[in-house]
Parts: sequence; structure tokens; C-alpha cells
Amino acid sequence: MVKSLEAVIGDEVVNKWHQTKEELKTELLKEVPTKRELENVRLEILGRMDMDKAELLGIIKQNKVELEGKIEKLNQKFNFMIISLLSKII
Repeated sequence: MVKSLEAVIGDEVVNKWHQTKEELKTELLKEVPTKRELENVRLEILGRMDMDKAELLGIIKQNKVELEGKIEKLNQKFNFMIISLLSKII
């Protein structure tokens, strides 16, 4: 009788441990993202990076045009000053 009681208790302990292990595994897997979820996040981030990159490229091109215009104006003023200075010297 003691042996059968030990066997029943042993079986219950194994069953309970297995049940607890499965519950823990299930709860843990609820918190871990799936490959699909990670891929979706990755694609979303890449999309945002592309948008940011395009926006920054547009800003850089606009700034380049503005700077080239300012440089050209300064170049014209500088050339005018040189011509004025040379005309006074000559």
C-alpha cells in the first residue's frame, strides 16, 4: 500500500511539474515576439529610415541650391570690388 501511495504521489508530482512547466512556457511565449512580429517591426523601421533619408536628402539639396546662390552673389560682389579697385589703381 505504501508503494502504491508513493507511486501515486510520484505520478502527481510529475504531472504537476509538467503542468507548471507548460504554464510557464505559455506565459513566457506570450511575452516573446514572433519572427513575423520582429520582421514587421524591422520593415516599419526601414520604411521610416527611407522616409527620413529622403526628407534629409531634400533638405540637403535645398541647402545646396541656397548656398550655391549665396556663393555666386558673393563671387559677383567680390569680382565687382576687384574691378572697382583695379579701376581706381589704373
